[in-house]
Parts: sequence; C-alpha cells; structure tokens
Amino acid sequence: MVLDQIPVAEASLVSIDPKDGKLISYVGGMDFNKSNFDRVRLSYPQSGSSFKPFIYASALANGYNLSSLINDAPIAFEDSNLESVWKPQNYTGKFYGPTSIREALVQSINIVSIKLLRELGITKSHNYIEKFGFEKNRLPADLSLALGSGNFSPIEMVRGFSVIANGGYLVDPYFVSKIIDRNGEIIYSHDAYLQSKNISSLSAFPWLDTLEMETKRPYALLKPINNKEKVIDERVAYLITDILQEHMKRGSAGRRSASLNRDDIAGKTGTTNDAISTWFSGFHEDLATTVWVGTDNFSSLGKNEYGSSIALPIWVDYMNDQLQELEVKTNSIPENMSFIKVNPDTGKPNISNDANAYFELFLDEKGEKISKSKGNGISIDQWLRYASPESLSLYMYPNPKRAKKLYAEVVPKTVDEYLTSIEKYPTQKEKDQILNPVWHVHNGKPPAEKIVMPFSMLLNLVGSSN
Repeated sequence: MVLDQIPVAEASLVSIDPKDGKLISYVGGMDFNKSNFDRVRLSYPQSGSSFKPFIYASALANGYNLSSLINDAPIAFEDSNLESVWKPQNYTGKFYGPTSIREALVQSINIVSIKLLRELGITKSHNYIEKFGFEKNRLPADLSLALGSGNFSPIEMVRGFSVIANGGYLVDPYFVSKIIDRNGEIIYSHDAYLQSKNISSLSAFPWLDTLEMETKRPYALLKPINNKEKVIDERVAYLITDILQEHMKRGSAGRRSASLNRDDIAGKTGTTNDAISTWFSGFHEDLATTVWVGTDNFSSLGKNEYGSSIALPIWVDYMNDQLQELEVKTNSIPENMSFIKVNPDTGKPNISNDANAYFELFLDEKGEKISKSKGNGISIDQWLRYASPESLSLYMYPNPKRAKKLYAEVVPKTVDEYLTSIEKYPTQKEKDQILNPVWHVHNGKPPAEKIVMPFSMLLNLVGSSN
C-alpha cells in the first residue's frame, strides 16, 4: 500500500489480557521511522467520554441504581476562576429531561454525567476511581472530570477497563512472559517472579544481569501495584459491562460495531473538545483494547470527527481478527443481584401493575429493603418453588433467543422436575446461564401451594418477550 499523503494524525493501540495483564498487541504510532515516540505509555491526552464508565461505576457503588433518574436540563456554572460562565452541552445539542443512569451512559449524555458527579461528590469519586489504577493526584478536582478532562495514557485506560472486564481485579500489564537461554532453560519467568524474586540465575547471559534489567523486572508497562485482591464489587463491574454492551448496540458505537456480530463485547467511545483526541476502549472477557487517535501537537482532527468515526473503526478492524480466536461468552449474573420492577417516571420500584413499568437489575442489599417494605421483589429460588402463572411477568435477559433455547432444552412441565433437572449441570456458572431469564412476582407473596405452569405457556411467554 502506498499513501499519497503522509497523515498528520497519529494513532496508538494497546491490547492486553484482562485476567493477568499479559500484553497482546502494542502499536505506539503510525511509523517508527517517522517518529519513535511511544504514544501508548508516554502520551497523556485528555480521555474524553471514554472515562465516563469509571464515574458511573463509582455512583453504582455509592447508592445509585441503574434506574436512578437525573434531569438532563440546561445548567450553568459561575466561577471566579473562569473567564465566562460554563454552560456544558450534550454533543447532540439537545436535552432529554429525566434520564436513567443506564440510558445516560449508553447515550453518553454529558449533562447527566456532570450532575451525577456533583451529587456524588468529587472526593468520593476520586476515592473510588483510584481503584481502577488512576493516580488520585492526577484526577481533576472539579466537575470537568465527568467529561474526561483528566490526562491519561492509553495503557492506563486499558488497565482501567480491564478491571471492568475481569470482574473487579486490577492487573499489572507486562510484556515479557519468560526468557529462555540457548539450552532451553528458563532464566526468567514472570509467574515465578511474582511468587518469588529468587529466580533462576542469569549466569548464561551475564549481560542481562545488570542494574537496569533488575530495575525493569517484572518488565511491566506501568509501575506494578501487586494487588491480588478485588478492588471493586464484581456486581458493579457486571452492571457497567451490561451498559457498555448496550452501548455497542444502540449507542454511538452501534452502527459501526454491528459488523462484528457479537453480543459478548462492550466498549465506550470518547471525544474531547474540538476533536483533539478520539478514543475507543472495548473489551471481551479475554481481551481488553484501547485505541487513541490524535496529533502530537494536540491540534484538532477536524469538524464532525468523533471517537466513533475515527478510533472505533480501528478497534473494529483489529477485533475482526481477534474475535476469530475468542470464544463466544454468555453473561452470568453474579450472586446477590435481582431484577425489580421499576416505574419509568420515577426510577423507583413499582408497587402497582403499571403497563409501562420495566425490570432493572439491583444489588440485593438495595433491593432487599424494597422487597420487604413494598412486597415488590422475590428471588429466583422463591419463584421456582412457589410461582403462579397468574402473578408473573417476564423479562428475558440478556438474550431472549438463547434463553428460549435453554428453556426448551431443560425446563420440564413442573417446578419440581425443573429443580431436579438443573442438577445435571455441574457448575454454578452453567446453572446461572439457565436461570438468566428472571421471573418476578408482582405482589411479593408466594401462594400457599406450588402451582404447575404448563410448558406451552412458559414457551409462549418466552417467545413473546423483548
């Protein structure tokens, strides 16, 4: 391929295994001969809207639900440090009124993000966002944080998204797995190094036994944090993943990512003011990748350029190859989560049979109080043992076609047979996949006796779900 014009824009891509931080792909720029500047580790552009998932995760961990409503309406801020009144806008130029947390992140609504951060508080947000590996002293201490005004390298961004992808663990990205000498002996092993620093001798290659090499071990792309404990609740990670999967369907990433034809990928676009930097960070359970496109002098990429139009196509092209080797994954809802019926006008649990009500995921500690006080929530186990077809409504999640197939395979004609049949699935994950379609009892009170649901009625309900 020959280019008629050398591009002014530069790009970087970094891809790691979110489970352990192992480097998969690394592109620091367009052409090393043109510029050997490493834009993966050494460039710190503003992160734009690709930073929003971390704001929303902090909200979900601090009392907010996916159904919580925030009014998307004009707002202005006066500050003596500013030359003029700050009037933030949505990228569409429109306002949408009361908007749920889920919808706000799917559509990347700026005003809701700002108001959410203001309600949550800067300090509380900083404390939580630090769990994703971002240095607290580099996080902006004002509301512009909600729009991604912080400056972070692509490797820092992909590490943050890996926490979401792997269910809550902060990994240390590294680029050397092992070094083998000419006799086939392992003289350096990343895994062994993590277990003990007293590893094999480097006598076969004395020139490797230097202060510089010792300092660089374990050959990390960022300063190792060495934290093997969970840093965020896996349920919060699941909720953010669920929203970002929806972003891939009907958010700004929807049209361009459709060609991948996968339901097990999630991601978020990002664009800074004047399209100076454009981003896309996306992930599969086994691969997390960040793409940045911009210029080295931070000049604008041009009018009407966005992360969805510049960075996302690079990610899609890359993932088109990678997904050939990645197994299709199905969502398994973590324990201690429930679906609860919600009033769309209030964002709160619904205690009536409102036809416009919908189901949303709640953490059990938030839903339990509702269930006991309103009679509005019930566990899957309760339904399996006491369900009455007259008192049920169905919400298929996340894949109606897959759920229907699973039910057709294993759901018998009676509840007792159902409970017996799922025991043939050995792992809890497999059982969870069968239980993904969640049933909900309106009145919260199981009937006195078990009632058999006809199999045909069950399939009809499943087939009619959205």
